[in-house]
Amino acid sequence: MSPSTTRTRRRLSPVAIGTIFVAVVLALFVILFSKDKIATLIRGGETITVHFPADYKLRADISEVKTAYVPVGVVKSVDREDDGTATVQLKVDDDAVETLGSAPSATVRATTLLGGIYFVDLQPGGDPGRFESDEIPIERAEGPTELGDIVQALQPNARTGLQHTIGNLDGALDEKGTAALRRLTASAPAAMEPAARVLDAATGTSPADLTHVVDGLENTARVLNQNDGELAGIVTDLASTTSVLGNRAGDIATTLDGLPDTLRTGRAGLERLDGTLDTLKDTAGDLRPVATQLDDTLGELDPVLNKALPLVHDSRDLLVDARPLVEQLVPDASGATDVLTDLRGPVLDRVTGPINDLLQNPYTGSGPYDQTKSDRPLYWDVVYTMVNLGRSSAYEDSNGGTLAFQPGIGAGSVSGLPVSPDQIAQTLFGGTYLNPPVGTLPPADRAPAGTGTGLLGGN
Repeated sequence: MSPSTTRTRRRLSPVAIGTIFVAVVLALFVILFSKDKIATLIRGGETITVHFPADYKLRADISEVKTAYVPVGVVKSVDREDDGTATVQLKVDDDAVETLGSAPSATVRATTLLGGIYFVDLQPGGDPGRFESDEIPIERAEGPTELGDIVQALQPNARTGLQHTIGNLDGALDEKGTAALRRLTASAPAAMEPAARVLDAATGTSPADLTHVVDGLENTARVLNQNDGELAGIVTDLASTTSVLGNRAGDIATTLDGLPDTLRTGRAGLERLDGTLDTLKDTAGDLRPVATQLDDTLGELDPVLNKALPLVHDSRDLLVDARPLVEQLVPDASGATDVLTDLRGPVLDRVTGPINDLLQNPYTGSGPYDQTKSDRPLYWDVVYTMVNLGRSSAYEDSNGGTLAFQPGIGAGSVSGLPVSPDQIAQTLFGGTYLNPPVGTLPPADRAPAGTGTGLLGGN
């Protein structure tokens, strides 16, 4: 050892050694107290800004960030705004950001039922892809649901019942309950293998089947979310229709009870009408001269048409006002296209298969309805039934919406005859569809009387 080194060591007095020791200890304390902040600074990942309605006891560099309850980051900073909201910056791993989608949401959750430490839960949302904006607005940020909020939402009777339920839990876990749990535990392994086979079957015949199902459900949910309020309106209208049917259940039941007698009376009337139709066939030749005079009648209609021209001219303004409504229907039609695109596979196969075959062929009843048949394709009767249903449901009284029902018979209700009064009149006065081809549907205002099956197809 050199003399200079010996002299240097001799210069370190006890005071200097103590000072160095205290400085080292203080530095260690500073590092220990700042380890969370240092860990956040050196942590990799991206910074995401979330605007919460409040800070919800989040702590910078301590509160965790999770996705599906898996830690993926940490809260970087918490800034409280003047309006009471809080701007929270999150340090999130790159791999987790890739799975958030285009419009993720954030929720503050408690680690225990009673609260305690809180963390930020990120939920994927929007279209698949990378989260580019790196900012979640306050509309997609929610606070925690604490036990106190749940208890306040419960009614007093519900809280009392919950207390009794918890009190009876000890009785449920007595000797009999324990024995039942043991039997369940003993039989559980035998059920594992069948359950595994069920789960394997749920994945489909190929590895991508389950993925395609999930993608289809996601596309359907995205299309429904694009048109806010439409699904709620459909459900509301369906509820109103169901309510009307429920309120009129007694009237419908009474009508159904009287239908057998009505059918018997109608059949007797149709048998008597057979002779009348024969007589009308004999007199049809005398009606032809009357038809030839229709040309003069049509000539008299020309002045009426001239007077109607101003009304047609004024309808232009109505069409101009209706144009914005038509333009608003374009995105709705696009959304409906997406929904129809998702309806592939067994749904369309069933529609184009047995349902289409049923609607394209004439209806022939069986069993107690073996006397019911139609010479036209079934879709004719279905269409007229829907039209009559729309007409009969367009009534209101002081109690709200009503469903009118008026069964009856007419000359056009007769089927299987070589000629009918409606066909004779249509032939004489300009009708052109005595024997319309399959697939041709006349306008609703020229629908033959009595067409339509079911309860709503009468005149």
